[in-house]
Amino acid sequence: MQFKKSICGKFMLAYVFITTGTFINFLQLMTSPLGWIGLRQRQRYIVGKLTYLHWILVPAIAQWWSDIDVSVTAHPDDAIKFGNENAILLLNHKCQLDWIVTWIVANYYGIMQQIKAV
Repeated sequence: MQFKKSICGKFMLAYVFITTGTFINFLQLMTSPLGWIGLRQRQRYIVGKLTYLHWILVPAIAQWWSDIDVSVTAHPDDAIKFGNENAILLLNHKCQLDWIVTWIVANYYGIMQQIKAV
């Protein structure tokens, strides 16, 4: 718990996020030849998975940092549709915490890779 409060811990988390992002971007660059030789779908698939690997850090760190557990309450008929149907979710929130919790829920249902935030 002391690590979370220390300035060293905060710098360590920022360092992990930045170095992971740099490494993931390098790997994405290395997939460019796949697009050049005509394997565009394969390249997009790999880039999508690599992007997921980087951005999954945000909800993972948020869950660890705040010690939260997300429980979603829904009707059983609706709950089986989560992650299987297309939907547009409009959030009327202005703070980053609301978006991060939304990403945590999306990760819980396995749809993190399909989320678009504008």
